Amino acid sequence: MLEDFAKLVPSDLHTTSGSVFYSGRDAFRAPSAIYVLGLNPGGDPEGQASDTVGKHLSFVTNEAPAAWSAYTDESWLGKPPGSARFQRRVRHLLSQLGADPRRTPSSNLIFARSRRISTLEGGVSAHEEECWGFHEAVIQRLAVRMIVCLGVSTGVAVRRRTAADQLVAQFREKNQRGWTSSVHFNGSGLSVASLTHPSIADWTSEPCDPSEMLQRHLI
Repeated sequence: MLEDFAKLVPSDLHTTSGSVFYSGRDAFRAPSAIYVLGLNPGGDPEGQASDTVGKHLSFVTNEAPAAWSAYTDESWLGKPPGSARFQRRVRHLLSQLGADPRRTPSSNLIFARSRRISTLEGGVSAHEEECWGFHEAVIQRLAVRMIVCLGVSTGVAVRRRTAADQLVAQFREKNQRGWTSSVHFNGSGLSVASLTHPSIADWTSEPCDPSEMLQRHLI
């Protein structure tokens, strides 16, 4: 199944610095209640020019273990695999939802790498449009019930794409910052969770943890 999804990645992106799959073949072979989506791969597209979408597709398809997750098995920022704060926070959320990161489909809304989304060459809208066919196929074929969006801006884009405009829940951080995460439904029962970004919000800390809200609405 993962190989079929890989064929949906536009060929003109294969030479672009970036990545597609954040989990391996086991995660994309069976129905999944949850689909995890970040915004786009971070890093330096010039310094990582050789880390292309095509190279990444080949790695996940042919080399990575079937049970693999970027949130568990990759080394980020020179740290031991899975130990970066971002990785630990995503794994905590999935654990609270009873999900295994190695068996939960995960990706990014946009496959091209950039230092900041504002510096993405070609513009956000064009990249989003080019990648959405892939995500639409994943949502439909894997019978996804909740899209967990890492970052509110990711959630805004996904809600627009899925017509998820019915607000059903909000979680406000219990701290001075008071950032808000939310869950919206669409007319087909798909839910979109727009969460504070785990690069900043420490989901492993109870005042910032939106997982209970997601538990209540993962139906």
